[in-house]
Amino acid sequence: MRGRCKLCLTPDVELRDSHFTPKSTYGLFHDGTNEPVRFVEKSLFPTSKQVKDYVFCGDCEQLFNREGENWFCPLLPTVGGPFPLRERVMKGRILYRDETTAIYQAADNPEIDTAKLTHFALGMFFKAAVHSWKKSSTEPYMQMEPEDVEAIRLYLLGKGDLPKRIALCITVDSMVTPLQMGVQPYRMQDTQGLKRYVFYLAGVFFQLFVGDGAAEKNVACFGVHPAHPIWMQNASIVVRNTGREEFKGARRTKKLEETLKELDEKGLSIRLGD
Repeated sequence: MRGRCKLCLTPDVELRDSHFTPKSTYGLFHDGTNEPVRFVEKSLFPTSKQVKDYVFCGDCEQLFNREGENWFCPLLPTVGGPFPLRERVMKGRILYRDETTAIYQAADNPEIDTAKLTHFALGMFFKAAVHSWKKSSTEPYMQMEPEDVEAIRLYLLGKGDLPKRIALCITVDSMVTPLQMGVQPYRMQDTQGLKRYVFYLAGVFFQLFVGDGAAEKNVACFGVHPAHPIWMQNASIVVRNTGREEFKGARRTKKLEETLKELDEKGLSIRLGD
């Protein structure tokens, strides 16, 4: 299929069948028996179908792979662990610690490639902001102001620095076996006068704050602070509880109800929304 690439903006170029979430991550959510559960527009259903469409050219697909995905994705945990990214982060210098939170410095940790981690995170937010990823809609999956989308686009292409109105924060789960699910990028409630966008992928929680003073209001921002701090908390609890609120009114398919019943009988309850 030919069209305009939404990253490099080259017109009439051959477009690849691009994945919203990297193809390599889909295997992370299989336990060998049950399909992953997807939450879309107030509906819950199990599916192994991958979210993809013709969006980016071959060169830009390789850019996403080379500059972020190929480094980041192998460090995520499979069902039951281990969790390589967590282990790498904990080798860094501790900047802060209390009973529930630790902050590690990534800037001088040779096992953390801060540029590739940043590129991966911003690539995911960018994909959500420039394409619908749904056959039934032409609107972007996640609404973001055009000037902010353009700033991220130029950064991803290596043609510009991130403005101080954009702040990226990263939290790695403190649990050895985190909540094994993925939540695609979406906009949450604004905070401190800033727009807040988030996504979660197998133990890693990404937040993007956008607005005047974003960098100053988020002093522990991974993308701006020279120490490149990475937070470590029990992100699974936060994501699970948020998901329960979102799932309360969701329509569930018969197949999903049967799967949940089977898990209950095995003592593996994953009641969503209870």
